[in-house]
Amino acid sequence: MIPRRRRDNAQTIDDLLNRFLRDNGLETPLQLDRAKRAWFELSPMISKYTQEVYIRGDVMYVHLKSAPLRQELLMAKDMIIKQINRTVKAQVIRDIVLR
Repeated sequence: MIPRRRRDNAQTIDDLLNRFLRDNGLETPLQLDRAKRAWFELSPMISKYTQEVYIRGDVMYVHLKSAPLRQELLMAKDMIIKQINRTVKAQVIRDIVLR
């Protein structure tokens, strides 16, 4: 029986998939979709009062039904941006506009 040798150029599946997504221009749209989903996962109350979420460039636009909630979220905007980027594992969102 011939012993198997380990290849020096072995890569993890995670690395291969990430490279495939990046090479085919799919990494950014996937990250933007994850950022939108991360907004709704912040809190059930936030998702209940959210009408629409969309991203243009690196700015997330959020339409809310509640003015008091909008004011509260404005005060925590930096923390929310960090949380969304941490969830996505990339610096995708740089600003949030609450409407």
